[in-house]
Formats: sequence, C-alpha cells, structure tokens
Amino acid sequence: MTWSEMHAEARATPRWEAAGPTPEPAARLVRPVQPFPDRYRVQAEGRASILTCTEAPTIRVHLERGLSITATEARSFPPGSIFLDGTAHGEPFLCPERAIYNLDHHEGCVRAFTLATCEQAMVLLRKRLDLRRREWTIYANDADLDALLAIWVLVNHLRLVHQNPELCARILPLLRLEGVIDALGRELQDLCALPQEQMAEARACMEKLLASERKLKGCGRWGQVDLGRYVAQQLRVIDRMVYPREVLSSRAAEIEELARAEIAPGSIAVVCRSDLGVYDVEEELRRLHGERLGLFALQKEAGTYTLRQIDPSLPTRLAEIYAQLNLLDPGSDGCASANRWGGSDEIGGSPRLAGTRMSPQQIVEACRRAHRLADWRSRVLRFGAAIAMAVGLVAVAISPERVPEPFEIAFDTLGISPLPPVVCSAAFLLVLGGGLLVALGRRTPGLYGHRSPTSYGCWRVLPLALAGAACGGLWIPMNPFATDPPLTASLALFMLVALSLAVELAFRGLIHGTLAKVFPIQCGGGPWRLSVPILASSVLYAACVASSCGTTWPPIASVAALAGTGAPLPLAGGFVFGVATGLARERSESVAASVLLHWLALGAWLGACALGR
Repeated sequence: MTWSEMHAEARATPRWEAAGPTPEPAARLVRPVQPFPDRYRVQAEGRASILTCTEAPTIRVHLERGLSITATEARSFPPGSIFLDGTAHGEPFLCPERAIYNLDHHEGCVRAFTLATCEQAMVLLRKRLDLRRREWTIYANDADLDALLAIWVLVNHLRLVHQNPELCARILPLLRLEGVIDALGRELQDLCALPQEQMAEARACMEKLLASERKLKGCGRWGQVDLGRYVAQQLRVIDRMVYPREVLSSRAAEIEELARAEIAPGSIAVVCRSDLGVYDVEEELRRLHGERLGLFALQKEAGTYTLRQIDPSLPTRLAEIYAQLNLLDPGSDGCASANRWGGSDEIGGSPRLAGTRMSPQQIVEACRRAHRLADWRSRVLRFGAAIAMAVGLVAVAISPERVPEPFEIAFDTLGISPLPPVVCSAAFLLVLGGGLLVALGRRTPGLYGHRSPTSYGCWRVLPLALAGAACGGLWIPMNPFATDPPLTASLALFMLVALSLAVELAFRGLIHGTLAKVFPIQCGGGPWRLSVPILASSVLYAACVASSCGTTWPPIASVAALAGTGAPLPLAGGFVFGVATGLARERSESVAASVLLHWLALGAWLGACALGR
C-alpha cells in the first residue's frame, strides 16, 4: 500500500464511525496450496507389484524381489520388455527388431567402460526410442538408486524428450553422478566434470534419496519393504526435485484408462473415464499416445459413452464400428433407432435410452474386430463348430426313431402317453436349439439374431424362399403322415410349426451367429450381398436336407422322383431356401424374420400339396 493510500484510508475512518458501527473487513480470498500431482499407482499382481504412471499409459513396471532371468530367456520374452540392473543375467543388449532391451552393467561387459543402468535409459530416449508406440513392461528386482533413476527416466519419457527437453538439464547431473559412482566408486566421482554448484546440488539430491534406503538397511528391514510402495514414494521425491509444480500440472490424472487395444498397425483404441469434455480428453490422449491414437470412447457415466475417431486414415469408418457394437451389445435394441450405437463419421455414442451393457474391454475388442479380420485359426475353429452343430442336429432329429428306448423310459417316468417319434424329434430340436440360442443370444443378441426385426425389407426374398421350398428345400427328417397310429391334425400342425422354428433357431441363429463372430455380415440398411455365414449355413442346411431325402414324406420325395435326380434337387432347393432365410435374418437383424419366412413357405407348400391331391 502506498503512502497516499494509507493517508486516504485514515481520513475515511471517522466517516465510518459517524455513520454507524464499523463494518467487518472483507474476508481475504485465500487460495489453497495446490497439492503436488501424484501420478503413480501401485497394485499387487501375485508376488509382484505393478507400478504405473498416469502420464505413461503404455508402460507398466513389474517389481519383484529376487526376480532372476537368464539372458536366453530374456531374449525370448514378449516384445516390449525392458530389463533393469541385473534382472536378466548376462551382457547388456539391444534388440530393436523384437523391442527387447537389457539395461545392465554387471555381467558380460567391462564395468568401468559401461554406462550405468540409469544413464543407459536416458541414452535410449535420446536415441529416439518412442515408448508411446507400443505396450512396454519394465522388469526390476530391486530398488537401489540406479534402478530407481532408470525407472523414473523411462516413465517420464514424455516430458523429458517429447515435451520439455530442457528439463533433462535438471536430472542429468544426478544421473551422471550416480552413474560414475555406481560404475567406478566414490573416489572417481570427479570424472563427472560437473561445475561445483551442480555437483553440490546433485550430491544433496542423492543423499536425500539414499536416506530412506540407508535407514531401512540399517534396521534390517530392506528385504521386507514393499518394493512397489517404496519405488512410488521415491519417484514422487524425484518429481519434487526436478519439476516445478506448475510445470507438472496436467489433466492426465483426471483421465482413467479403462481398456486399450491395437486396432490397426500403429493405431490404438482407448476406452477411458473422465469428467472432462470430449475435446479436452482428446487433447490429453493425443499428448500421451501421440500419433498412435486412432479413436477413443469416453465414459461420462455408467453405460454412457461418446465415441470419437481421431485418425482419419483408419481403414474402417465409425459406421462399421457402430454396426459391430450393435451386433454385440445386449443394450442395443433392434427396434428403436434411438437405442443403438450411432452418430456421424467422426463422433457418435452409445444407445441413448438404456445405455450400453458392454464392459470397456468388450467395447475396445469390438472396435478391434471391426478393423481387423480374424486369423485363420479362429475361422477354422468356427467352421468346425458350425459343422459339429449341423451333425448334432441331424443326430438329434433322427434319435427318437433310431434310439427310442431313452424316450420311452422318459415317458414312463413322467407318467404320460408316448408321443410319436416325429413329434419327439421336433420337440427335442426345439428345446435344444431354442435353449442354446437364448443362452448365447442374451449376451450378444445381434450376433445371434436374438432381437426384434429392425426392418421388413427382407420380404423381398419371399419368392426365392418359395422356389427353394418347391424344389424340396424344407427339411423334415421323418414323414409326419406315416405314423402308426396317424397323427391328429393338431399334433401334425404342432410338429411342423415346432420343427420349422427349431430349424431356423439352429441354422439362422446358432450356426449363423457362430460364423458371424469371425466373418462380417451385412447391415440392414446397406447394400445386398451374400456373406460367408449365409453361404456356409446354407450349405450345411442343404446337406441336412439331402441326408434326409430318402426318408422324407411323399410330397417332397415325389418332386425328386419326377425330376429323376434323387437327392441333388432337394440339395439345390435346400441351398436356395437357406440363402433366402439367411438374407432375411441379416437384413432384419433378427432370426424372427427367417422363422416367419419359413412358416410362409411351409404354408404355401402344404397348400400346394393339398391342391395337388
């Protein structure tokens, strides 16, 4: 306050007193001291502690006391492995092709001529090793100062190299001093060639960091200390030595990464949670992941996500990702367009009405699947599963006639009259196929068509379905009119309706959904095309039709006899009918459409047979 201001304040005081009681002085706004950012997290994983840093999401530090790996084993570790200070026994080595590094100066080298581990870590960064380009695991078996500084350098790579290279000047004197002492001993620390002031400051920092270690070793507790907690605490001490509080402030701690996966070569998808806006989160994730960030999903509250594509050069657009998410998400309703994943080519969101029921890991996996084709092993396994299902369906269909004893025992146990084998076959297929479809479809309804139809444009394939049925493409394993005693009209109708339902649930639900998990299928509003699941399930269905054509009921057998071809005509009819119902299932996103189509074709066929008698 200036002298004139003080004089003016003194003159104003009598007027306040004359006017009334002295007012309370205005409360001074006191800003709370901003706490120093805590960027480190530790969690237990078996015998090890896993340390992570909010500003290094691609790095996890595996701390396990006594961890010892041979050099040969280290070279065969997964790509993205870094071994520190004696964790891997053998010479220090660099394997850029497999992204495996052993930073050490104990064995297989001339120790006096080799940089210490912490200096090797800094050299790697200065040689432009970008730790944002893949996932990394750092292995350490102790927390001495050399390993501790190496860990700090690696998890702070973003600020030391990519953002504030000038901050290296704050840590390099300490790294150089520790490196010389660790390799050569204290008597040669003058080889650091540091100016006197820097040398004194580096020594003071070193003594502060070593104080805890010496105290623990002095009381015999060094071997029992929790490595994860100890390293995290020491890293926080180094943060305070190197960074001013305002420099270290960032929004990385306000973003919690929930899941992450590589969706394309050099590109990742991130699912995260934050109270920040989507564009603030985008800016921070760009800083943390660089050009590797392809897209991200931001969770604002449970079940509510915003999906944002960052890299415009990705081969798959958001529309294809929406389609994949809608296939897999139990919360995506096939009827209400507002309750589906959707949006523009750059930004979209989860189902608006009920929210998503997918976990963060499932969301990121769906994004990965939309961008990357399944490997051949997964496809072979899925084809094998589809064939096994088809064979099982044939076995179930003929079992009541070929092996009637278990069914007779079951009827006797229940105390009911035995049903004809043809009715048992339909009921058995319906219970088995329907039960499996409900069990699987509840978790991924769109994949198995376990939802209401989204559109009715699929009825365009009705003529194709009728043509397939006319050629004998309806699979009815046994003649429903050759039973003894004959079936009643109501029982025969139940058998035909139940069998049609069971066949569609099995082939267009289970088998089609099994293949759709590794092969793309068409969207309801997209162009018409034949997908691999349609073709494969149609071939299997046609094989089932052909395998039963010798025992099928007379109207279908007469068609084959008139053509003089035997099984090939029902085989062709079964394939055509399977394609028609498969198209209806994909266009409507529901197996209900194929069931209705099957019933219409069955009704038309029965009517034609009745008229032809």
